[in-house]
Amino acid sequence: MKQYLLIIALSLLLLGCTSNQPQVSSPSPTQLAVSTLQNTLEIKTGGNMVVENGDTVSVWYTGSTPDGKVFDTNVVADAKAAKIFQAARPYETLDFQVGAGQMIKGFDTGVLGMKIGETKTVLIPPKDGYGESNPQAIVSMPLKDLEAAGIDPVVGTKVQTQSGASGVVKSVNATSATIDFNHFLAGQTLKFKITVEKLVKNK
Repeated sequence: MKQYLLIIALSLLLLGCTSNQPQVSSPSPTQLAVSTLQNTLEIKTGGNMVVENGDTVSVWYTGSTPDGKVFDTNVVADAKAAKIFQAARPYETLDFQVGAGQMIKGFDTGVLGMKIGETKTVLIPPKDGYGESNPQAIVSMPLKDLEAAGIDPVVGTKVQTQSGASGVVKSVNATSATIDFNHFLAGQTLKFKITVEKLVKNK
């Protein structure tokens, strides 16, 4: 009888110890989701990596002239606000290799030192943008020659030569039209708002 009582007592003691031990539960779906989001954000921010020459970056940008007129952007909201939105255009990040000469110098150097997720505004002088306006690229052409080529000589009309040079009619008189073959942003200081979306180290 005493043996049975001893067995029962030991059983109760073991049962009590088991019930007092902390319970280890599996993480809930919410906890897993938060953990996954944190990991994703850590990858997205890229830690302490900064943009260097040779890196490939993906950026969002909005370019404007000093007076605030937006001339180009790959950000839908900015394009709509500036009334230059084009439905047929794919609004996606601009990808390029830094220092490879794929961009104007001021844009290329402007992203150096930036981190993923960082937004920066850079001012680019003409020498680091599209250059100064070249007077020799502004020419006068007879109206009859333009009309013979099927070009309506009206101020603002865009023309293109057989060699591929593009120009804009700047003024018209009784016999001729003045056409500017400079880049339309030549001679201007440019302002770019740039956000780095992605950074890939190539070295």
